[in-house]
Amino acid sequence: MTEGLWAAIIGVAGTLLGTFLGWVLNSWSNSGKLKVSTVDTQISFEKQDSIGSICRCDFDESKCFILETKIDIYNNSSNTKIMKDIKILFLDKSKKVLKRIVPYDEDFTTFNRVYEYQKVCPLNIKAFTITEKRFKWYAWKHEESYDYLIDTKSIILAYTNESGKTKKVALKNLDGSDLFKQKLEEQNNG
Repeated sequence: MTEGLWAAIIGVAGTLLGTFLGWVLNSWSNSGKLKVSTVDTQISFEKQDSIGSICRCDFDESKCFILETKIDIYNNSSNTKIMKDIKILFLDKSKKVLKRIVPYDEDFTTFNRVYEYQKVCPLNIKAFTITEKRFKWYAWKHEESYDYLIDTKSIILAYTNESGKTKKVALKNLDGSDLFKQKLEEQNNG
C-alpha cells in the first residue's frame, strides 16, 4: 500500500513539475523582442539644373531635402511582433523634437511617369526573422522650410510596440554644420 501511495505522489508531483516547467519554457520563448539596427542613413539635397535635370547640391542651393534610411529588424520571439506609429524625429542638442515626420515605405513606392510614395503602415514582424526596411522622406523647399536641419543634432526612429511602449532607435547623429561643411570648404578655398 505504501508503494502505491508513493507512486501516486511521484506521479502527481511529476505532472505538476512538468506543467510548471512547460509554462516557464513557453513564457521564456515568448519573451523575446524586436532588435532594430540602423544599416545606413543618408541625407541629400537636390535642385534642378539649367537643362532641367535633377542634381545633388548643397543646402543653400537646394530645392529638395531627402532622407533615406535602411534598418534591419530582428524578432527573436516565437510570436509575431508589431511596429506601429512609426515616425522619424529630428532632435536638437537638448533632445527637443524639432520635426516629426511619418516616412514613406520604399517597398510600396511605384513609378508611373512620377514616383508615388506610400506612408509607412504598421509592420508585422514574423517570429525568428530578420526584415530589412527602407524608409524615405523628402520635402520641397517651396512647400515647407527645412531650416530645422541647422539645429538638428540627432535623427531617430520612434515606434510603438505591441504592448504600447514607445521605442527609439538612433538613425544618425550629426552636427547641423556637417550639412554645410562642403559650402564652408568651398568658401575657404575660393
